[in-house]
Amino acid sequence: MATQLITAYFDGKPCEIEFSLGLGIVPGSGTAIFSEIFEHVPKRGTLEMSDGIRTIILYDVYADKPRDEYSAENGHSYTVTLYDRRCVWKWGKITGHYNKKSPDGSSAGDTTLQRLIELCLMALNEHGFILTGVPTVYPEVLWEFENPANALNTLCEVYGLAISMTLDVGNPIKIMPVNKRTSLPDDFCENFVTGLEGDLLPQKIYLVGGRKVIQKVFHNLIPVGEDLDGTIKKIKDLTYAPSGYDTYSDEQWGREYVAMFSNLSSDMARQLALKCIFKWYAIDWATEIVDSEVVLPFLSDLSEVGIVEGVEKHLDPYVLMNKVTWDGVTYDISDEEDNKETKFEFDKDLGIIKFTKPQYVSNAEGTAVRGFTRATIHLTAAYESKYGDEGDFEFWEDVIVDGTELPVIYKAEELVGYYVKNEDTGAYVCLNESIIDNQANDILRQLKQNYVVGVPYVKTYVGVLRVVPYGRLKNVTWRVDSSGAQTVVQYGINIPLRHMPTYEERLNKRKLSFLLDELK
Repeated sequence: MATQLITAYFDGKPCEIEFSLGLGIVPGSGTAIFSEIFEHVPKRGTLEMSDGIRTIILYDVYADKPRDEYSAENGHSYTVTLYDRRCVWKWGKITGHYNKKSPDGSSAGDTTLQRLIELCLMALNEHGFILTGVPTVYPEVLWEFENPANALNTLCEVYGLAISMTLDVGNPIKIMPVNKRTSLPDDFCENFVTGLEGDLLPQKIYLVGGRKVIQKVFHNLIPVGEDLDGTIKKIKDLTYAPSGYDTYSDEQWGREYVAMFSNLSSDMARQLALKCIFKWYAIDWATEIVDSEVVLPFLSDLSEVGIVEGVEKHLDPYVLMNKVTWDGVTYDISDEEDNKETKFEFDKDLGIIKFTKPQYVSNAEGTAVRGFTRATIHLTAAYESKYGDEGDFEFWEDVIVDGTELPVIYKAEELVGYYVKNEDTGAYVCLNESIIDNQANDILRQLKQNYVVGVPYVKTYVGVLRVVPYGRLKNVTWRVDSSGAQTVVQYGINIPLRHMPTYEERLNKRKLSFLLDELK
């Protein structure tokens, strides 16, 4: 049997060592105690620990906080705190936008997760790394002078991967699935503490996406205007509305329009009429099946995707409307389907569209007309679902065996479902359902790896055991001093502590006040 010779060196200088390695981007750390004060202990050196049979070498270990300590029993000693090279990962930068989402939520798919991890590691000056079990997915990332270690940690956390160092020459970084099964030897084990029960686990994993985007047609918009006090009303209810006809109709304003509103009572009324009449149209909420509080504010884009100037993008809101034409002899009124218009100002907070020119039709076709009336206008626009329940969001779930009664929630607001209401059936159809389902299932599958049930334990070995944190091996500590050598290994599962921010509305609440009841 080989003779055991317990030794530990930092930069070739004998010392007593206690050093721990763990998973993740946090550096392993420990303490080196020298029996004499050397003239120079470098900031970076090699740490070597041996029991005469097995030897561990950690390269690029950093020495920090040197101090001269004194005790009556041992006299003076020179002590430094040691960190593995991950301590310098707090610096560095990485910039880039990869796998930019298409308007329908699909990924450009140009950079795999493995390649993104490699880019992070290279930005940290890491080379010769080992990647195993990395799923083939294409997550979108936007790095703008991001810390590479933080970017790497985020990717690994989302996709159920763990970061560790190896004991190969140079101690290359290894990335592997979290909670990967592994085993430990029984030889030289002097102490074994086993947990009788596993960790408390949630019952389910809920992956919650962003709010649903719903595209809908709002039919028969009504003409509105600004009143003298600044409120918005139907044009028939404006305080300066023309009078004198037996029965009110939009033709009253049509006749006034022909006369350029010369019969109105004041210059202010005439200016407001020129500004609004037959130019401003609003949704008639009294005829809609959804309330304004659920819909407003509108979004800038639709759910529909199209090619605009050679680029795929979400389309702009639009209206279908009828128009009147005059050929010098007769008036002709077109059908709404014949005229699609996107050029208008859209007050998304109030749901009002504003044209630069009046939009009207004659009260009849033919050679003789008495005036003009409103155009028939249908608005196609989209909004975020705001009913106030779980149905506002896309969400997916997966069951955890032996879990407790309550679920754990993860949020991925980039997973947005784009819906269009079918005008014939009344059903809402998701345009990108298969795309976001595939993305969500990939994320769920990796998240579930964080909750694989296992029995934790701690094993203590005599001597220096050549093992590093890997899979379910969460932490390894070596101790080498005058009393001998010892290795302590913690085996178990990690439950990630995810940051789960509460959802904040991405759009500001309406600040303008207007009388919705006046539009009903």
